Amino acid sequence: MKKTVSLLLAFVITVGVFLAAPIQLPGLVLYVNAADTTTDLKFALNSDGKSYSVTGYTGGAIDELIIPAEYEGKPVTKIGNEAFYSNQSIKNVTLPNTITYIGTEAFSHTSLESINLPDSITTIDVQAFWGCSKLQSITVPKNIKTLEYLVFSDCDSLTDVTLPYGLKKIGEQVFRGCDNLETIIIPDSVTQIGSMVFDGCDKLKTVTLSQNITGINYQLFIDCKSLTEIVIPNKVTYISSGAFSGCF
Repeated sequence: MKKTVSLLLAFVITVGVFLAAPIQLPGLVLYVNAADTTTDLKFALNSDGKSYSVTGYTGGAIDELIIPAEYEGKPVTKIGNEAFYSNQSIKNVTLPNTITYIGTEAFSHTSLESINLPDSITTIDVQAFWGCSKLQSITVPKNIKTLEYLVFSDCDSLTDVTLPYGLKKIGEQVFRGCDNLETIIIPDSVTQIGSMVFDGCDKLKTVTLSQNITGINYQLFIDCKSLTEIVIPNKVTYISSGAFSGCF
């Protein structure tokens, strides 16, 4: 019996690299990954000495990159600044619910097509997804209070955006150049929308504004050529110059 199990284990180890489903043996279940990308990820110990950041990826092209929840026995809590900047090897990224921070330009100008953003995330820094031209949809985590400058700008394929109730501020140029975005609902928790947020969103047709904003800022909807109608909330006291330039 011991010899039989040993032979089966040898077989599993030999072919395991090709399999992703669990392998069941009598009294034993082995989970074999299609590819272990942990060795291709770069990590740095955070200043607290108790957690790690992902700082880069050195592997080849991969359909799904899974970020581990732990590294060397400590939680992975951050995606560092420029961690994947301009990386053309990644397509789909899965983040664990230990991640709380995504750094400046972390995924900027990558070939990213999809990513889950767990609700553990409290900060997505400036330009984090700038120029992700293949990214199609995004659901902003419920604990995000501010969308920072240029965070989703020039995401040419972005068509589906979900913003959480609890979001307070949308910074400048957040969705600038999102050419295929057609509709967006801004929850009533939002009290401030920066300038040029929807600059050049050519296909934007429908916008539901928060009822609690007090102004329409500079060039907010400039060159939104498909926008034909918008309801201005009652609390709005000013509309800045060029807010609707190139529309209608």
